[in-house]
Amino acid sequence: MVIGKKIFFDVGAHIGYWTYIATSLGMQVVAFEPVKSRTNIIKEIKKKYNFPITILPDGTNLDEFVNKTGVIPDFIKIDVDGVETQVVPGAINLLKNYLPDLMIELRVETIYLLNELKKIGYNEKSRFGDDSICIFLSKN
Repeated sequence: MVIGKKIFFDVGAHIGYWTYIATSLGMQVVAFEPVKSRTNIIKEIKKKYNFPITILPDGTNLDEFVNKTGVIPDFIKIDVDGVETQVVPGAINLLKNYLPDLMIELRVETIYLLNELKKIGYNEKSRFGDDSICIFLSKN
């Protein structure tokens, strides 16, 4: 990790769309993606363009990752196709203690997580979508 750079956690990186955008904006990226074929694509792009991306293919718990590495994100994108019910609880200490800016995709059945995020200090800034709702949150 490069000290002084903004840090972006791309949780549910897929093939890295948000990862590449954040990298092109000068951010240091940690891409969390459990599907190996997708992480291989990210690795190829990383190598080709020498992007500063750390790739974690094993579904690492965010609280554990932060405790182990000391890396604190400035912004987190969570788009995990319904598994946010596991990701948010596994990141609750990170979210509560540091309140990084957050973009999370929620489904009708997981929208209750928005209230949990508000309880720990987040405010909704904007949202879009119908079935899958993309919500931007921050501490301010």
